[in-house]
Parts: sequence; C-alpha cells; structure tokens
Amino acid sequence: EKRVQACQHLAKQKPMPKLVLMDDGFQHRALQPSASILVTPYHRPFWQDALVPLGRLREPPQALNRAQVLCISKCPMHLPLREQAQIRQKALQYTHKKSLAIFFTSIAYAPLHAFTQPAQRLLRPLKEIVLITGIADAAPLKSHLSANYKILRHYAFGDHHTYTMSEIARITKRHGTRVAYVTTEKDTGKLKALLADAPNLYALQWYYVPMRVSFLRQEKEFEQQIHQFMRATEALEGERDGYA
Repeated sequence: EKRVQACQHLAKQKPMPKLVLMDDGFQHRALQPSASILVTPYHRPFWQDALVPLGRLREPPQALNRAQVLCISKCPMHLPLREQAQIRQKALQYTHKKSLAIFFTSIAYAPLHAFTQPAQRLLRPLKEIVLITGIADAAPLKSHLSANYKILRHYAFGDHHTYTMSEIARITKRHGTRVAYVTTEKDTGKLKALLADAPNLYALQWYYVPMRVSFLRQEKEFEQQIHQFMRATEALEGERDGYA
C-alpha cells in the first residue's frame, strides 16, 4: 500500500479534501493521524485476545493509549447498560485516558437482496441456502440467517479473499440449481464480476444480505466527536499556514 503517496496526492487537489478516512490505519506508522478510532468485537475484545501468532493482535492492548475513540462492535442489540458499564471499566484499564470516548454498536441486517436477474424473478420462498463469505468474522451473519433459513453449508474464505471461477464453479456444481447462494454485501462486487463472465453461474439464484452499523445509544455524540476532530485539524492547519 502507498498511503503516504496517496495522501500527498490528495493534499495537492483543489479543493483539498477535509477528511481522509483510512481502514486498518492504526499500525500504519508512516502516517500520523489526527485521530484514531479503534474497533474491537464484543465477543472477543482485545483484552481477551493475544498477539500473533497466538492471537489476532498486531500490538499489545496498551496501544489503546494512541486511540481517541473505542468502538465495541457486533454487540447484542439489547446489551444491558450494566454490562456496557462493565466493558467500559475493563477497557479503561488499558489506557491512561480515563475520558476515552467508548461507544457500542450492533449490526442491523435487512432482508436478502437479489443481485442477479434469475433471483429477482424467483416466485417460491427461499428455504435452503448456501452461504459464501470472505470476511474476518461471519458468525453474526450466520446466526442471523440460521433463524430464517436452513444453511446447507457455509464456505468461509479468509478476509479480503479474491474469488476464482474454479472455486465458485466447484461450489455451485456440488449444490446445483435448487438452492439460493447467499453472500455478504462486501463480497457481492467480487462475485458479480465473476458471474458476468459465466452465464451458467449467473443463471443461478444469488443474493446478498444488506447491513448497516447501528449505535446502541449516543450516535449523535459519536457524530459530534468526529466533527470535533475535524475542527481541531482545521485549526491546526490554519496555524501551520500562518507560520508558513
């Protein structure tokens, strides 16, 4: 990745962007962010994880000191306030910032959405599905779908997986035409590009699950926090221009 060069290029644009939002930028030390938002999942927060190769952490829990905001993601929709307070107290043990902003979010799923014409013309209700995912944690999605459909099999590929025609052909050959193939909103673009070059695969029933992040509470406070970061950055840039 050439994030430094990308930011340098953006800085030359007219008008220059007010905000550059990076994914997985916490360990990118070549860039100094004006603010960092750390996201950790409810079912396996960073204080219950370990450094690689024993776990998934890229640096120790005390790195929370560099973050301005902590988001606990994938929470149950009705997480009790008492448990939220307990989680907040646990997280604060790993930072000297006792006023660290901590928010709790959940995933809200919408009904299946067809992204091929055969699926859009489907008249009978779906009962059996084959789930195909290429994300880091598909457990919440699988749990959601299991409540309404029989999942014949879940093909769980790694995060950011690049699908191949042979993989999809092998999966569809095994399960045939009488089931629906369901994937994530994130994976839809990759699969749709493959299906466009394979009419026999495109003729099957393909769906994705629309999703959005929902704050359990304090969504306006989160937005205010972001605006505060932007105002502080603009003020700092103004001071630098004044010294130039």
